Amino acid sequence: MKEYNPDLFAPFDRLVKITVNGVEHEVPENNTILRAFQFLGVNFDYANFCWNGGCDKCLFSYTEGDESEVQNALACEQVAFDNMNIINLPEGVKL
Repeated sequence: MKEYNPDLFAPFDRLVKITVNGVEHEVPENNTILRAFQFLGVNFDYANFCWNGGCDKCLFSYTEGDESEVQNALACEQVAFDNMNIINLPEGVKL
């Protein structure tokens, strides 16, 4: 398993598979998308996120599995789940 700082993440027992712009990744269950991005090594020093749903700057788009209905959510609130397909990243986030 990837090395990580356990103090940053909600407790988890397993990793879930998400796809970001066509690339599959494994991230901790029970954690928000922003935390999942941290797990993947994204540096947020240059991004101005509030981390609590107050600014809407972490808005992203995703689909569930192979479904085509696009949903929008805040990365600081939406929990990662198996077969999540992220198709539009928040501004300032690059993987």
